[in-house]
Amino acid sequence: MQKNTMIIGIVAILLASAVLVASGATDVDAEGETKVVYTTDGSVGTVQFYVGNIETIDPQVRIQDVDQGEGKTYSATFADGIITVKHPDYANLDGEIKYWVFPADGSGVYYAEGTFYAGTITFDGNGAEGTMDPVTVGGTYILPACGFDIPTGKEFVGWQVEGAGDVMIAGTEYIVTGTVTLKAVWNEPVDVPVTSVEINQQDPEMTIGDSIKLTVTVLPENATDKNVVWTTSNDKVATVDQNGLVTAVGEGTAIITVTTVSGGFTDTCNVSVEDIPPTVVDVTGVTLDKTEMALFDDNKTGILVATVLPSNATNKNVTWTSSDPTVATVQGGVVTPLKAGTTTIMVTTENGGFTATCNVTVTAVAPDHIVVEPVDTVYEVGETYNGDVKVTLVYNNGTLEAVPEGGYTVSPETIDTSIPGTYDVTVMYPGLEPVTYQVVVKAPGQVAITVTVVGGGLFGGAVLHWDNNTKAITSTETVVVDEGTVVTLNCDGLFTPTVMVDGQLVDTPYVFTASADVTVTVMFPADDDDDDDPFVPPVVVPADDDDDTTTYVVAIAAAAVVAILAALILMQTRKS
Repeated sequence: MQKNTMIIGIVAILLASAVLVASGATDVDAEGETKVVYTTDGSVGTVQFYVGNIETIDPQVRIQDVDQGEGKTYSATFADGIITVKHPDYANLDGEIKYWVFPADGSGVYYAEGTFYAGTITFDGNGAEGTMDPVTVGGTYILPACGFDIPTGKEFVGWQVEGAGDVMIAGTEYIVTGTVTLKAVWNEPVDVPVTSVEINQQDPEMTIGDSIKLTVTVLPENATDKNVVWTTSNDKVATVDQNGLVTAVGEGTAIITVTTVSGGFTDTCNVSVEDIPPTVVDVTGVTLDKTEMALFDDNKTGILVATVLPSNATNKNVTWTSSDPTVATVQGGVVTPLKAGTTTIMVTTENGGFTATCNVTVTAVAPDHIVVEPVDTVYEVGETYNGDVKVTLVYNNGTLEAVPEGGYTVSPETIDTSIPGTYDVTVMYPGLEPVTYQVVVKAPGQVAITVTVVGGGLFGGAVLHWDNNTKAITSTETVVVDEGTVVTLNCDGLFTPTVMVDGQLVDTPYVFTASADVTVTVMFPADDDDDDDPFVPPVVVPADDDDDTTTYVVAIAAAAVVAILAALILMQTRKS
C-alpha cells in the first residue's frame, strides 16, 4: 500500500514539473521596439509589424485605440519577417494606439507588443503651386518626394514639421506622433562647374560578343552638371551607348572616349578585341518540374518546364512527345487534355538524347454536388408556398452551372401553410446527394429570427435567450418568437466575432424587442479556437524568473488535479 502511494506522489510531482517547464515561454519582442507601419485608404486600414525572421503560423493582432478604450482581434499574415493585418475596423486610427501580436495557439508567447501613434499628415507647398493629398498613417512613415511645382530658380531641400526644426530629406523614416503639417523647404541652387572626368576601368581586353559597362568619375563630386557623352573611334570593333556599355563586335582595337557636357573635359579607354571560338558544352541530362499531372477533359492546359543540364549547355533544344495523343497532346511543354485516360509526356534533348517523363491523368468533368439557395424560408400562416429555389451544380473541377427549373425535384412540392410549424424541404438532382433545408410557417403575431453562424467551429456559435428559453446555434437556424418578446443574442468563442443584424454591425450581447423578421449573421475569425472565455491578452512569463508565482498558476492547477486523482486511487486501493 505504501509503495502505491509513493509512486502516485512521484507521478504528481513529475507532471507538475512538466507543466512548469512548458509555461516558461519567452516572447520575441515584449519591449515595444518593433517597427510598426500603419496605412489606410479610408475604408480598410493596414498595420504591419516588422518583427524579423521568426517561426510562426496564424498570427493574431489586437489593436486598441487608447482614447476609445476598445480593441478588437483579427487574424494576420506572416511573410519575410512582416506580420500584416487588414480590416475595415482599422480604417480610421488616430492618436495613441496599443497593440499585441501573438500566435493563435494560445501558448502565451508575444511576437510584439507596445504602442504607436497615428494621425493625418498634410503638406504645405510653402508658396509653391500644386497640391499633395493628405495621408493618414502611423508608426514609421517614409517621407515622400516633393509633389508641388518647384518654383523657378529654386530646388527642393526637404520637409519641416510645422515649418520649424530640422529639415528632413525625402526618403527619411519619420516617426508619426499625431496629426501634423509638413512644410516644403526650398533653396537657391548653386552652379558648381566641372573640373575633370576619369574613366574608372583599365584598358579592357575583350572577346567578340562580350560587353562591359564603363563608369566615370566627374569632379568635383558636387558638380551641377555631370552629364557625359560616349563615343568610339571604330564601331566595327566596339560600340558604346550613352550609358557607357561597350560591346565587342569585331577583331581589332578601338578608343572609347567620354566627354563632359559641361566644360568639355575628356578621358579615353583603349579596347582590344579578339575572336575566340565558343566552347561547346555537352548536355548531361534533363529534368521536368513535375512527374505527375492531373487534368480535366475541359481543354484547360497544363504546363511542364524542362531543365537541360548543365545550365551552360551549348545546345538546349528538346522535343516533346505524348505516348497517347488521343488522351493529351503536348507542344513546347504545354499539355492539352482531350479525353479521359492516361498518357506519358516525354521530353528528349537534341544533344545526347537524354529523356525525362511525366505521367498525365485526364479525368472527365463530372458533377460533384449541388448548392441550394431557397428564395423564401419563412412564411405567414395562409401565405402561398412557392417552393422556388436556386440550384447550382458544382463540378469536380470547380466549374459552376445553374440548373434550370425541371432539372431537379423538390419534395414536398406543396406545404399546407395553414398550420404553423417547421417543415423539411429536400432538393434532389439525379445521381447526387440531396440537400435538405427548413421552411418555417409562423402564426399571426409571431416573429422569425434567422441566425447564420460562419466559422464557429465545434464550440463557437450564437446563443438566443428569450422568456425562459435558450437556443444554441452553430450553423443556420430559424427561431420563432411572439411579437414583443425581448430577445438577447450572445456569442461563444475565444475571439470576438463580427455580428450583423439586418446588415448592420452590432456588439454583443445584443438585446432587441422582436417586432419584425430579423436576419442575423455571426462571423468568427478563421482561427477561432472555440474557447468561450472573453479575450485576455496573453501573459508573458520571464524565462529566468522562477519566483514569479503567476508563472505557476497552470502548474498548481495541474498538480491539484493529479493530487485528487491520487487520492481517489488511494481510496479505491484501501477498499480493495
